[in-house]
Formats: sequence, C-alpha cells, structure tokens
Amino acid sequence: MADLSIPAVARVAGVSVPTIYRYFRTKRELIESLGSYIVQKSGIMPPSQPPRSPGELIALVKDLFISYEGTDEMLRAAAMSELSYEMRQQALPRRLELIEEALRPVADRFDETEQIYLRNSVFILTTTAIVRAFKDYLNLSGEEAAETVAWAIRTLTSSSSQTED
Repeated sequence: MADLSIPAVARVAGVSVPTIYRYFRTKRELIESLGSYIVQKSGIMPPSQPPRSPGELIALVKDLFISYEGTDEMLRAAAMSELSYEMRQQALPRRLELIEEALRPVADRFDETEQIYLRNSVFILTTTAIVRAFKDYLNLSGEEAAETVAWAIRTLTSSSSQTED
C-alpha cells in the first residue's frame, strides 16, 4: 500500500496533485471510491436491502456469482491487487455484520462458538475468491458455484454439532 499515494495517482492519471485532492481529500476516500468504481464497472449491483435470512443470502450469492463470472478480466485482476485487499479489509466488519443479520433467524440453533464458526464459514463461501476457486479447480461456472454454495449454506444452517448428553 506504500506505493499508493495521491501524488502517485496524479502522475498515473496525468493530472496535478491539487486536481486529485479536489475529488479525494484523503487516501481513504480514494480507496473507497475505487471500490465503488470497480463494483459499478463490474455490473455487480449491491442489494437494495441486506439479506435478512439464509434464503435471501443464497439468492444474493447466486446473483453476485453469476454477475462476477461476466466481469471483465482486467477488473478481476484489479480485485486481486493489494489495493483491493485494503478495500476488502475496510469493508470486512460491515460484511460480517451482513452475514450475521442473514443468519439471525437460525442463530438460536447454535451455541456462541458455533455461531462464529457458521458466520465465518458462510462469509468465506460467499466471496468472489470462491467463484475463482470453483472455476480454477473444478471448472464450474458461476451458476454451478452458486448452486454448490447454496447447498452448503442450507446444510450448514440446518444443523448444529450440539448433541444431547
């Protein structure tokens, strides 16, 4: 991230540093705007409201995976960059909250530790890295990856390791 600076962006864009500062007061604003730009260019539209159940989350994942599959290769490469890593880290708390909200209707089936395991597992299953892994390792389409992840979410949310003693 040390390579990214307002002056470096100005050089690459061929504009003056004050021009960049006119639009982005801080490096953080620049990074956040780049994230929005990548989402806009990819055609992946965020939901109008967050998912409120595992079923709504599954529907969202299907839409996102299929949209991601159609994303331009250059944007996919940008998503793997160090800059994108920083953007993902900034978005992580909110994304985890969204997953927790979607899992809330089934949360009482799990103890506190299991709720964390479930949230973390579902979070990983819903990342674009999973779409790439399904494509690279199993040659599955975005739709096939989405169906597989949907099955996993349904399975995870319908079970608990709690046993009667």
